[in-house]
Amino acid sequence: EAVKKVDHLLVFVLSEDLSTFPADVRLKLVQEGTSHLDGVTVISSGPYMVSSATFPSYFLEEGHDRVKVHTELDAKVFARRIAENT
Repeated sequence: EAVKKVDHLLVFVLSEDLSTFPADVRLKLVQEGTSHLDGVTVISSGPYMVSSATFPSYFLEEGHDRVKVHTELDAKVFARRIAENT
């Protein structure tokens, strides 16, 4: 749905190995899963975009309110600092 609404879609895949799938496998899965879509670029998030170093409570399962706040913060930082400069 997102790719239908924009000229070009950037998909950032979490690069930290803190989930069921290792980062390299996760990146490959997303690349393969979006390869049929025109105008999509899949990028590794790197260590600072979203990581346990920058947003530690984002990765905690408990405290859903904290996750919501950090997710909103991530979106605002991306919109104002990354997307604005591309």
